[in-house]
Amino acid sequence: AFDAVENKVKPAQFDNNGNLSFGVKEYIELPGSKYDPDVGMFGMDVSVNLEKIGYRIARRKISARKLPSKIRINQDEAKKFFEQNFKVKVTEEL
Repeated sequence: AFDAVENKVKPAQFDNNGNLSFGVKEYIELPGSKYDPDVGMFGMDVSVNLEKIGYRIARRKISARKLPSKIRINQDEAKKFFEQNFKVKVTEEL
């Protein structure tokens, strides 16, 4: 999906918990997809949720606890992760 947006995202597309969301205008922009007249044209939103090991303590049903600060992901960590692992460029211009 990053190929559809030319591997560029804006800093405003990251939230305070390190999650990323962006939109793809038409599904045919995704690599390997072809236009299908039965489907027509549609866009989509892509959301990526990042979690560190140990995040389960906040989601479990029995004895759920508040996340310690060392397990939380902030915007800067998420930006670095996407830049290093997916070669995504975080820039104001798209």
